[in-house]
Amino acid sequence: TYDFTFWSSMPNNVVDSNTFNDSLIVSKRVSLSGDYTINQGQPTAGSNFNSFTEAADYLNKYGVCGPVVFNVIDTLGNYVDTLYLKDISGTSAINTVTFKGNGATLAYNNTANSRQIVTFESTKYVTIDGLKIKTLASNYGWAVFMTKGAQYDSIINCTIDLTTITSITAN
Repeated sequence: TYDFTFWSSMPNNVVDSNTFNDSLIVSKRVSLSGDYTINQGQPTAGSNFNSFTEAADYLNKYGVCGPVVFNVIDTLGNYVDTLYLKDISGTSAINTVTFKGNGATLAYNNTANSRQIVTFESTKYVTIDGLKIKTLASNYGWAVFMTKGAQYDSIINCTIDLTTITSITAN
């Protein structure tokens, strides 16, 4: 993390009577590039993210500056989590983002207000490969939701399991 502090003094060559608004602190982190893991058995540190949510939050906030691969480590059973990706800064046909599921399961107990497990919102050039996407709910469950112009995204070699849904709820 890089912290930048900016401040002013004597604006317009006049003593400032309100010094409360004279400074700005900005924290920046580097964008992602290279190989990372998602391993719920380890804390988020270095090149590991503890959850899909933490990996997505970092991508959504800081973007990429090269191709990125997340290798999912399946050691403690299901990842009870969601993956919500937005328009990731820096993605392109060259600077892609790939989630290699390696057979791991991303499961979620969907609700009326949170129906989808994976969301691509304006996302581009993201691939999910080899992940099992499973709902735990009995009446709600969208496995993957693509919206707001998501394009050039791929779901390959994945299993989508909605077998727990035993009833349908309207709207």
